[in-house]
Formats: sequence, structure tokens, C-alpha cells
Amino acid sequence: MRILLVEDDVDYAAVVQGYLRRITAEVTVRHVTSLAAATALAVAEHFDVGVLDLNLSDSQGTATVTALATAAPHLPLVVLTGEIASDTDLQALEAGAQEYLAKNELGVVPLRRAIRYARERHRLTRSLAQANQLNRLVLDHMPTNIKLLDAEGRVQFINPAGLAALGLTDPSAVLGHPWLQLWAPSAEPVIRALLEQARAGQPSTTEAFLARAGAAQRCAPRWWHITVLPLPPNNASSARYLVVTQDFTARHFHEKHLHHAQQTALLKHIAAGVAHNFNNLLTVVQGYSEMLLRTLPEEDARQRRRATDIRQAAIRGRQLVEHLLAYSHFAELSPKVIDLNAFLEQEVKLLESTLNPLASLGFEPSPEPLQVYADPWLLSSTLLTFVLNANEAMPEGGAVTLSVSRVTLDATFLNQPAADRLVGDVEAVLSTGSPVPLVRISVRDTGPGLDAATLANIFTPFFTTKPVDKGTGLGLATAAAQVERMGGFIGVTSQPGAGAQFDVYLPLSPAQPVP
Repeated sequence: MRILLVEDDVDYAAVVQGYLRRITAEVTVRHVTSLAAATALAVAEHFDVGVLDLNLSDSQGTATVTALATAAPHLPLVVLTGEIASDTDLQALEAGAQEYLAKNELGVVPLRRAIRYARERHRLTRSLAQANQLNRLVLDHMPTNIKLLDAEGRVQFINPAGLAALGLTDPSAVLGHPWLQLWAPSAEPVIRALLEQARAGQPSTTEAFLARAGAAQRCAPRWWHITVLPLPPNNASSARYLVVTQDFTARHFHEKHLHHAQQTALLKHIAAGVAHNFNNLLTVVQGYSEMLLRTLPEEDARQRRRATDIRQAAIRGRQLVEHLLAYSHFAELSPKVIDLNAFLEQEVKLLESTLNPLASLGFEPSPEPLQVYADPWLLSSTLLTFVLNANEAMPEGGAVTLSVSRVTLDATFLNQPAADRLVGDVEAVLSTGSPVPLVRISVRDTGPGLDAATLANIFTPFFTTKPVDKGTGLGLATAAAQVERMGGFIGVTSQPGAGAQFDVYLPLSPAQPVP
């Protein structure tokens, strides 16, 4: 143990050194007589603890402690003084010392105890400071709105994301004001109900379409997920409630749009199936009715009229089939050249709003520019499906990462695929006989993963692991169809407990240079 002793009384210092060397067998003591010398030595060398006299030739009282603690914040300090004032110990601790020892109490045991306490308090204090710094860093960069309210519902703290949601940069415009005043009058019943439940000691949560107070551009109603949590009593803080607010308007409308797209796709598939089979039956009916008309004698007007009616009904049925087929056809693609790094960067900004507050979304761009010739809406819808599924698989939080890279595959990929499940016309994509340059867009998560049975059925229409009222079983089936329409295929890699990764393989744009 290396100890820095700061004492201007040389004789007394010798006594202290004698006690210090008896604390443990491995003690090195450096003695200086002034604050200036102590400061220089503490900055230049490492010491485990400093033993400091309050009154030196170049410094007096608690100013001595403040000066050394400021210059060497890493050094635990034990103050030695002959003063017996009752508040000297508290003043020394407030000035930066970790322990206080009166000179008339000097001895091996008191010194050992004071040094041990000082080092442990210093360690705990630094750990707490680091934790506070980390917490503040997290709060400052968290996209979710965070606020602390006092017992009266006034804002005591708001993070930058909360300020940004209000169109503000200066927290003084919010601090001390009632949280209720940050909302439009129409939102007051919902906000009051949340606060009343929290004041009763119960966490309160709601999802509601509410408007903020303020300028017109900020007061349009948005979909909000709001949680108010009562905090345990803390004499060091007036905060009584934690408020977590997330704007999920984009997610709400994306999910609504996705649900509509899934329902539309379902109707189109049903219409196409019905039309195809009905058309086959009507072909037979129309064929036989025309055969009857050719074979029935002209004088048998009654039977010919019946055969004609059958033929006309079949023709009308064929017209209905044509309408069903026209409806069931997918809309024409609207492909364009997409710069994937730029496109996915924008998608990530939008997709972040679909995640719960405990999940994170990251993006790993390609080190080189990559372009595909695809329909932006279909690609965006496909990625949204994957991200929403990952989010729902991680209710307690986790990480979702989007990445994009160039790969070159050939037919050997079919024999030894780098995925646990492939869906789409992989053979058609890789049947050129030569290596095919492709773009791989990956969505991976840290969720619970998929077992073999689930993996085998996830792209089957109507198959779902969600409750009946939570999923249609068409999301991944639709995504597979969309990717296939864009000339690509999907690979899935997953194991129980190891997360899942969905890879979308698409051809490079014709304008993309191939190395």
C-alpha cells in the first residue's frame, strides 16, 4: 500500500509514519510538508490513500482538503487535525475527504479503520458517480420521452427527446410547470386518470390518440403510449413519478397499412383460387351446352331454349370469373433504382418508432454503394414485417439490427445453404450456371429464436404462433410473395435461444457495377 502523508510538523509526522508502517507489512509512506508538494506528488504518482493535516504552512482549514481533492480526485483522503470543533469532521467530508481522525485519537487501530473506510467510501462514491454519468448519458440519448414529476405533478426533469417532442431546446421552459399543461385540453381526462392511478400507488399505462399543447405544427393529435410509475420515497429528490412517453403514430399507421395489405392479399388469393376452379367448371358447363345446341333438332325449341339458357349462364359466369381474376392480380410493380445505404438509413429512422422502449434498432451499412432495381414500397413493407415480428418476440427488450452487404452465390448454395430455411424461387435466381452477384439485406434479432417446427411453417399462409386475436398468419407469407415478385428469395437462420435472422436476397441493379 502506498500512502501519501501531508504533515508540516516533522516530529508528529514521524509518529504517524510509525503507526502507518504497523498497519500492514507492505506499506510505503511518502511524506511532504506542504500542499503544493502534496498536489504535485499526487498528480505525478499513484497512491492508495492520502493522510492529510488540515493546517499546513501554505494552506489552512478545509480549503486544504478542497485543493488536494480537486487536483487528485482519484485519491482517497483521511483528514488529521487537532481541532475539536463538532462540525469539523462534516466540513472536511463536504470538502472532499472520505474520513476524519482527530490527532488525539491517533493509533494503529484507528488509523487502519480510517484508511479502510476512506478507500471503501471513495470507491463507492466513484462508482456512484460513474453510474450517474452513465444514466445521464442513456437518458440524454434515449429516443423515448422521459420525465420526472413531483408530488403535485410538476416536471422536475425532462430528457432531450422529451424537449424535442415539444419543439423546445431549453428545459427551463418546462421545468416546474405542471405536466398536464403540456397537453391540449382534450387530453386532460386521460392525463388526469393516469396521475390519479399513480398517486394511488399503482403503475398506469395507456395508448391514446392525444394532442400536445403548443403551436399548431405540434398540436396535431398523435398516438401515444404513456406509462406513469410511482417512485419510492427519496429524501434526496422531490421526484415522485416517472413518466415514459412514446409517440407510436408511425407504427400505428404502418401496422394498419400492413394489416390492410395482408387482408387484401388474402382476398386476392381467395379470389384467384375460386376464379381458377370456377372457371374450370364453367368451361365444362359451357362446352356441354354448346354440344347440346349442335345436336338438338331445330324443331325441339323447348330443349334448345334450355340449352341456350345454360350456355348464357355459363358465359355470364365466365365474365364473373374474369372480374375475379382481374381483382386477384397483384398491382403492377413500380420498380426504381434504390441506393440501399440511403434507403435503409431512412427506413431505420422510421422503424425505430415501431419498437418497444426496451428494444433497440441498429444499422450496419455496406462499405460500398449498393443498388437494387425494386419496388420501394414492397421492400419497405417486407422489412417492416420482419422488424415487427422481432419486436413482438422480445417483449422484455433486445436488439434488432439491419445490415446490407454484397454476396455472390451459385447453384452450390442450394446444396449447402447458409440458412436453415429458404423460401422463393431460389433455383430460378441461381440457375444461370455462373456465380450471381446479389444484395443481402439482413434483419437479425436477439429474441428467443425459432424451433424446427415453427421454422418449417412460418411462411405458410394462416400459420401463426400468436394468439388468434393477435396475428393473421399472412405477414411472412405476403413478404415471401413480395420478395419473389422482385426477383429475389428469403433465407432464415434461427435456433431456440439464439435469436433469428431473416435475409432478403435481391439481384443487383443493372446499373450496379460488378467487380
